[in-house]
Amino acid sequence: MTISSSPSSASSQRGSVIIWILIMVAMFAALSFAVANMMRGGGTGVSTELSRTHAAEIMSYGEGLRRAVQAMRASGTSLSEVSFENGAITGYANSNCADDTCRVFLPAGGGITHAAPHPQWLEVTKDDEPYYGEWHIAPDSCVGEVGSGGLGCGGDGTDNEELIAFLPYIKKTLCLEINRQVGIPAGTGDEPPIDSGCPWSTGSTQRFTGSFVDAEEISSVPASLLAGRQNGCFKMGICGAYLPNTYIYYQVLAPR
Repeated sequence: MTISSSPSSASSQRGSVIIWILIMVAMFAALSFAVANMMRGGGTGVSTELSRTHAAEIMSYGEGLRRAVQAMRASGTSLSEVSFENGAITGYANSNCADDTCRVFLPAGGGITHAAPHPQWLEVTKDDEPYYGEWHIAPDSCVGEVGSGGLGCGGDGTDNEELIAFLPYIKKTLCLEINRQVGIPAGTGDEPPIDSGCPWSTGSTQRFTGSFVDAEEISSVPASLLAGRQNGCFKMGICGAYLPNTYIYYQVLAPR
């Protein structure tokens, strides 16, 4: 026996379809309105969200390096044996490293992949500057009140430098966003904290190969802006032949 749909059932189904169509039309209209608002505002919403995303990506990779170093040390690798040797940047070969367990960028060691910074993070006009387009692992800098070094730890004749990863020449918007996310207040004129000196040695290229150099300090005016901070972003002031007014992210990988 064939059972046919009643007129009321068919009418109910048509009504449900119409309701769904109206819902979809309303959602599309709302989306169009939101996009139009962002376009009229010069894409501010998109730009802000992109800055948040890029800032988080930078800090995530820096934190990954920190965790890799800490895991290796917990497994018995001394800091003097840690090697950042990789196939892209020369100068990181560490003669103290005897096997793969002390190599940060190998599975048997730190287990993290070596990656170049994303071009969108960087100021392309600085592309001919030293350390541009790389994570610079420095052996010659400290942060006041991190580890055993107090304020003025740079060049104090004491072996208290930190193992630090720097990402130089990032965009100002990312520098400010990083500091916002980690709670570092802006300095004078709504700028990131200004390092009045040099964040690393300038006499020659210094990459970490197992030993430290008593040289520089990441500092700020006032000192409280960066003192005790294991990561953040600062504006480099006058520093030898380096371009001033550039923005640099840092992450302490191992306090000392």
